[in-house]
Amino acid sequence: MYCKSSLFSLFLFLCISAANILAQDRIGLTHGKFNGLTASYLNPSYLLKSENRWEIQIAGLHTFFDSNYGYIKNSNLFDAAINGELINIPDIAYDDVTEAQPLDLIFNTEYKKTYLDTKTGVLGPGAFYKINNNIVVGVSSKFRGALTSFEIPSSLNYYNVTELPGDQIFLGNTFQVNALAWSEYGIHYAQSLSKLSFGVNLKYLNGYTSLSFDNNQNINYIERSDTLIALDKGQFTFAHPIHGEQPDVVGKGWSIDLGINYKNEDGSYIGFSIIDLGYINLDGKNYTIDFEENQSIIYDDYKPIKTIDQQIEQMIKDGFVIDSTAGHSINLPTAISFQYQKSFKNNFGIEAQLIQNLKLSDYQVRHSNSLNVSATYDKKHFSAFLPITMYNYNHVRIGAAIRIGYLTLGSDKILSVIGKQDKFSGSDFYINLKFYPFKIGDNEDQKINCFSF
Repeated sequence: MYCKSSLFSLFLFLCISAANILAQDRIGLTHGKFNGLTASYLNPSYLLKSENRWEIQIAGLHTFFDSNYGYIKNSNLFDAAINGELINIPDIAYDDVTEAQPLDLIFNTEYKKTYLDTKTGVLGPGAFYKINNNIVVGVSSKFRGALTSFEIPSSLNYYNVTELPGDQIFLGNTFQVNALAWSEYGIHYAQSLSKLSFGVNLKYLNGYTSLSFDNNQNINYIERSDTLIALDKGQFTFAHPIHGEQPDVVGKGWSIDLGINYKNEDGSYIGFSIIDLGYINLDGKNYTIDFEENQSIIYDDYKPIKTIDQQIEQMIKDGFVIDSTAGHSINLPTAISFQYQKSFKNNFGIEAQLIQNLKLSDYQVRHSNSLNVSATYDKKHFSAFLPITMYNYNHVRIGAAIRIGYLTLGSDKILSVIGKQDKFSGSDFYINLKFYPFKIGDNEDQKINCFSF
């Protein structure tokens, strides 16, 4: 059973909030021979890939979002960000989308499940140091946010929810929405044993906010005279933390990344890793909400509602059976990954990776699936990457990234950044600044030194 006004408003609010903080694979920060600390987020043993003796991470940002719930007409990442106040939501669905104007927000009207996948990472200070050729240690800090929902039923299409046709039966399929904002403070260790190297990232987590919604049964419902009526018995769960007046830590947890990398006889490498295996326990409430066949909601009763507690009170008045427990847990976007790397002459190379999410709980922000192949050109003070990614194994996009000295810029979906897209529905962008030993010239003893250590 769904509350037409308040549930969808909550769902839309989460989408907008995630888009404002704005995050997948950041190829320009993981591939190549000179990414150490950021590469270890994909495979902890990749600390040993870097040919730098040490590195200091200064600051970085990675933002990724993708959805087929709707799209913005004729726009791109920066256009939508700069002109956000001009984005227009038409009152009704277009029968002919050729009538749409630039910056119109057009929602999906097809009878299909949709998804929302939004992630961000703000990279804070960190460093790594090679104790010798076989052992590397490091520390890192970063802030992360995610909102994911991969099976949004067509009954929750925007126009269905805002203009629900009367006396028409809709099916509410099972689906989950999960959101989490947290910080990580990690220690890193990698060691080489002949042709095999392994690594581990151990991370302490602070949780700042979260939300989990799980509709765990298929439910038929119908609207009659501004009243929403459930045609079946059902149940859903809802969890959220309790906040003070200022943003504060409302949960704590741990996570771990594990990785290995093996050097083949031909000089290529194959790797395997498990990333983001962990969870956060948060203070707050976890509600289980049951309702019976013919349970109804009158929309006008919910229009004045401003808070979650007010909605719960109204639902109890309407006859819902609501149980609550203190606190809840939410899992991180756990995934497994396979990697391949091969270097050629003249600094060229190729790298590939496959990432498969592991769903461990209905209360979990999920990592999307991807298959990536990237051509690389890699020198100490200059790198270029041309990644081709198959997002969720069925959406192909081309990226580009460049590193000049300490600065890296890139996107795994470059056309969403540099050119207007007729149907702009997602983007990817990253920037990173780091510091490492810098010398100019092949013969470092005889050339001019910019920085010498």
